[in-house]
Amino acid sequence: MLDRDIVTNYRETVISISIIREQVAWNRRHGLPIQSMLKQQGPLINELMRFEDIMDSISDRRIRIALCCRYALGMSERDTAAVMGLERNTVRRICAEALQRLS
Repeated sequence: MLDRDIVTNYRETVISISIIREQVAWNRRHGLPIQSMLKQQGPLINELMRFEDIMDSISDRRIRIALCCRYALGMSERDTAAVMGLERNTVRRICAEALQRLS
């Protein structure tokens, strides 16, 4: 998986892990097997760890904030721009250029 894909799919990965954890808890309460579900969780957790590594590798704080607001928090370009005190088009450009470099 490309670094760009890991960044843009971050929220989906977090949601998937949450769903698996809920399923594991339900199965435990009802005495059903959980091993296959725990195996599904491993690769997803690796993706989250890779996301952290990618963010750590970006030296420009402004790029890290823009990517985290857009993809980790799921904020719109408009909201991200407001938080950062930038124009919406600037946020769009920062994210597009950053994702292009991660390809």
